[in-house]
Amino acid sequence: MADEIKVIDGEINRTLSDLSAAAQQFQPLFPFHVGSGQELEVLDELNQLNQQLQTLIVDYKQTLLDDLNATKKSVQSIKEADEKAANAAK
Repeated sequence: MADEIKVIDGEINRTLSDLSAAAQQFQPLFPFHVGSGQELEVLDELNQLNQQLQTLIVDYKQTLLDDLNATKKSVQSIKEADEKAANAAK
């Protein structure tokens, strides 16, 4: 069959695990108390932006991890469907 799609689940799972580990280790550390005690509006805005950026990155990280889990489940479903089709063809 020249048109078949081969899913190498071991390699996919290994890559997804590596990506998941890297994402879990990532810690966004932005200072959001710069110039504490100062009365400069720019510092207040910078602190607020840093805090928003940190929140955004944490949310992105969680979305990435959720997507990785969904991908793993999809690969497993494809593998199971392939096995059922192979057994039915016997």
